[in-house]
Amino acid sequence: MFGFIATNIVPTVVQGLDPQWSTYIRNLAQCFILMRGGMGLNLNNLKPMKGPLLLLSFLPQVTDAVTVACLCHYFMEMSWMLCLATGFMLSAVSPAIVVPMCIKLKEYGYGNNKNIQEFLICVTSIDNVTALVSKV
Repeated sequence: MFGFIATNIVPTVVQGLDPQWSTYIRNLAQCFILMRGGMGLNLNNLKPMKGPLLLLSFLPQVTDAVTVACLCHYFMEMSWMLCLATGFMLSAVSPAIVVPMCIKLKEYGYGNNKNIQEFLICVTSIDNVTALVSKV
């Protein structure tokens, strides 16, 4: 929100800043979100669910990325590498939305007996790391 306000309402604030700072701030914010979610995980509860966990983190993302890549290649006539990078960029799940909501639901006690929040936080984290690594 601050970036939107600072850029559009008070543009003189961000005019003198180096554009590289934006990358550093976004990466730092993402690290904090993923660390916050990771500190609440209990690995003993997640070990029995490792099969579904891996399937739900890789399968939807790869399917989305390949679908977007094929559409980009055939409709926009882009190279396959650029199409796959676009696909993985669009298929990433935002941990900024999922992790805080799962933490809040965990505090309220919803789904604690089945560890649903821990499962979703772990899937979101793996999904996001996969999207980041595949864009490099």
